[in-house]
Amino acid sequence: GNIVYVGRSDFQVKIRGLRIELGEIESVLRTLNEIKDCAVIARNDASGEKAIYAYLVSDEEISLSSVRDRLGASLPEYMIPSYMGQIEAIPVTKNGKIDNKALPEIDGRSEREYVEPRNETEEIICNIFCEILNLEKVGVRDNFFEIGGHSLRATRLVNRIEAETGKRIALKDVFSNSTVEQLSVLVTGSAAEEYIPIPKAEEKEYYPMSSTQKRLYVINEMDNGSTTTYNMPSTIEIKGKLDREKVQEVFSKLISRHEALRTSFAMKDGEAVQIISDSVNAAVEFEAIEKADKEAREKILKDFVRPFDLSVAPLMRVKVVNIGEDDNIILFDIHHIISDGASQSILTEEFMGLYNGIELPELRVQYKDYSEWMSTRDISNQKEYWVSQFGDEIPVLDMPTDFARPQYQSFKGSNAHKILNAEAAKKVTELSKKTGTTEYMVMLSALMVTLSKYSRQEDIVIGSPISGRTHKDTESMLGMFVNTLAMRGKPEKTKTFAQFLAEMKEVCLKAYENQEYPFEDLVEAVNVARNLSRNPLFDVMFVLQNNETAKGELNDISSVSAVEMESAVSKFDITVNASIDNGGIYLNCEYCTDLFNADTIERFAEHYTQVLINAIKAPE
Repeated sequence: GNIVYVGRSDFQVKIRGLRIELGEIESVLRTLNEIKDCAVIARNDASGEKAIYAYLVSDEEISLSSVRDRLGASLPEYMIPSYMGQIEAIPVTKNGKIDNKALPEIDGRSEREYVEPRNETEEIICNIFCEILNLEKVGVRDNFFEIGGHSLRATRLVNRIEAETGKRIALKDVFSNSTVEQLSVLVTGSAAEEYIPIPKAEEKEYYPMSSTQKRLYVINEMDNGSTTTYNMPSTIEIKGKLDREKVQEVFSKLISRHEALRTSFAMKDGEAVQIISDSVNAAVEFEAIEKADKEAREKILKDFVRPFDLSVAPLMRVKVVNIGEDDNIILFDIHHIISDGASQSILTEEFMGLYNGIELPELRVQYKDYSEWMSTRDISNQKEYWVSQFGDEIPVLDMPTDFARPQYQSFKGSNAHKILNAEAAKKVTELSKKTGTTEYMVMLSALMVTLSKYSRQEDIVIGSPISGRTHKDTESMLGMFVNTLAMRGKPEKTKTFAQFLAEMKEVCLKAYENQEYPFEDLVEAVNVARNLSRNPLFDVMFVLQNNETAKGELNDISSVSAVEMESAVSKFDITVNASIDNGGIYLNCEYCTDLFNADTIERFAEHYTQVLINAIKAPE
């Protein structure tokens, strides 16, 4: 028989839960023409974490970024050395073995060498990276996801490239071509599509609703318009003297500017339609109170948030509450049928701009133009993909509940919170970089594993929202663009977490690629058993909060700050809302109080975080 020599056992190391053969890295390095000799070791870096160090010997000056790129063609990301340096010779002991202790420290993490743009396209894309990621300088070999990018920003990247170059690339291509250099090749190649603006719809008395609007309209009609399930309230606290007349003037301008704020909904000849008025009356409410303790604020908000009549525009209300001379709260409430998270950011930024006297650019197209345009597009290939995903028997999550499921779906909700430390956030980010995934994919996969443990099922479907703004003309448009993706995974007990994560990466990329097919149409297209007590296709939603927050200041105002609001509504059995930054991972588990006790969801959050921590520690 044959003997395969793998290497010495002490050349096998474990870094962040991943088993690595140092000899394999050396073997690949030795295939590079300019490398005469090399040594690869594992040692603790300045932060105390174990990392891979590569020492290279050559007769010429080595381009470390070139070495790193070529290693990436043969090795997974987690096997590429974090630190690389060029030395004159590899030190050895008297016995001729590598003297690890004599190998010098390498100062600083081996970031890519800065390579400046070499043509107009690279310069444009570098500037777009800087704009989206809020960076001063980006080189053509910097990786979008390694310097702050995520899936939502990738969508913005595609739209900005289209706006600046007139060429559109596929969102999935950003994940496999994530440097400026690679994207530039795509943009100038034949794979990119020419930019075609959204056409203006012809003037009509009314227009068909979009698929998403129809769903929200039907839900509202079933509730007889008596609930606030799809209200989107928000609060801004303002320190300083607020000009009431100017606030009223600004909101009148916003309503005049955006057709969505002048849109109402009705049935015409059996068709669900949206009606756009030329003008609507929208008086800003004002109230003055003497104290603003927690109880008083909660009462103000509770009284302010009330059902909308979808047949009467505007489906937005605004109230200014004055507390003393220089303390104000602005309350906003807008119905989801004309707004989404990005719309709220647009409204806030434009409010600040208009308040400060800034002239806003004219909007060429509006939401009705978008919905009319979407109705003419052929997305049958996207339909085929989603129907193929749910063409077999669709699993129903057998999640243990504290109470019997009501005959009709309940939207009564509450929240449970959990915070993971900065180290956990860092590890999630590191694992996503090593596996070529995103933080969203890592956390979604861990949630699927958790639900699998609870339900004893190995076929799990979780809902997840996506911005839906796939055309650059939609970036400044008010309206309901968010689509829901039904993510289906199979966390079988025979798989490692690393294997399952790789599968979920492909699931997510395919979903992003086919994100324009409306979830409502998918429900109609597949054989899903209708049940008035639960949502179709999935009961659990996962949201990674990465909407860009509005930034700005108001003239003569010392501070402007958003106020977090607790919701008493749960649209699904459980919604896991996560946000991640350098300070840690913040989880808000919204749950249906007619199904679960608070302590059950607190324990569920604890179990999910335990699964996540173990997964990122030992994905193999």
